[in-house]
Amino acid sequence: MYAKKYFEEAKAAFVASKRIGNAVVRNKSKRRLKELVRANQGLLPTDYDVVLVAKRELRTLSFQQLEQGFVHLLTRLRNRR
Repeated sequence: MYAKKYFEEAKAAFVASKRIGNAVVRNKSKRRLKELVRANQGLLPTDYDVVLVAKRELRTLSFQQLEQGFVHLLTRLRNRR
C-alpha cells in the first residue's frame, strides 16, 4: 500500500497482524521488513509513504527473495508516476 504525500523525506510503516503468528513471529517479521527498507532506503520514492504488511509467506522467504520482490515493487511504483 502507498499514499501520495507532500513532504521531503520517505517514510515507511510496518504492520504484522496476529494471523501470521505469535508476538515473536510478528516482531521478527517486522524486523526483517525494517532491514529491507534500511538496506534500500535510496530506492524509496520521496513523494510516497510506504506501508509494508507482513504476510505468512514472509517466514519462508530468504532475505534475497524479499529484497528482489521489494526492489521490483519500488521500480513499478517509480515508473507509475
